[in-house]
Amino acid sequence: MNQQDAEEYTQSLGQIVAGSWRQIALAKRLGVPKALGLEVDQWVNDRLGGYIQRSIPERRKIVADATAEGYSTRQIEEFIGVDHATVARDVVANATPEPIDAMAVLRADEQIRKTAHIAEKRQANEDNRGAHTGAVSR
Repeated sequence: MNQQDAEEYTQSLGQIVAGSWRQIALAKRLGVPKALGLEVDQWVNDRLGGYIQRSIPERRKIVADATAEGYSTRQIEEFIGVDHATVARDVVANATPEPIDAMAVLRADEQIRKTAHIAEKRQANEDNRGAHTGAVSR
């Protein structure tokens, strides 16, 4: 086997594996496990060799795709072989913006407070000058 053939095989296998949750979802919708007298997880584990282990980003992408296609968290947990709480956390993580740098937020808040304090002092000084100027001119 040459490197080009090995690469092509790897890429095609990767596409099959990445889409495996769709195949499991379709099988459930068509009633394949039920026709065999099995639950989805039994069918996947006993007949297909088990669920595919995925990295967190891969799993979250699957959850995002399945959610966008209208699947519930309960349905998704069956397709990818993780518990309901994990799917629910992934849904929340997908809907939450990237983590914010807490130190950057604190620095920005401190700068805003300093700027506001300076503006208040400036206004107070101007008010003071106006009061003294008004008192002298009377």
